[in-house]
Amino acid sequence: MDFLKALKIEVINKGVSTGIQWINSTGETIDSFSPVDGKLIAEAILNKFTSLGGFDITRNNMPFPSNRMNATTVGANFKIELTKNNNLAFEGGGNTTIAGRNVGQSTLFYGSIFYIIDFTRSKK
Repeated sequence: MDFLKALKIEVINKGVSTGIQWINSTGETIDSFSPVDGKLIAEAILNKFTSLGGFDITRNNMPFPSNRMNATTVGANFKIELTKNNNLAFEGGGNTTIAGRNVGQSTLFYGSIFYIIDFTRSKK
């Protein structure tokens, strides 16, 4: 998947963008593994990002991409494999802003269904 490398997409990516530049974020991830098969089933995430400069939004001016933006978010992600051969799975999660400067209070929930179709030919 060379196109992912060309887009600089990694397994874990910088999580915050002003629309012009990516901002490094710090935080913790706590993984939860299934006691049955040892697979990752959930992770709790605390994310904190701090901009490197800028100015505050005041009553007399509009928000601008160079505003100082700081935020702390907390969330969780999970994955449930619904079939024995792992070709059908449900993934979901959410996060919310718990503190911030020049950022709005937001809450996000998401969910998706994955179905893997095997196009390889089986050997007889």
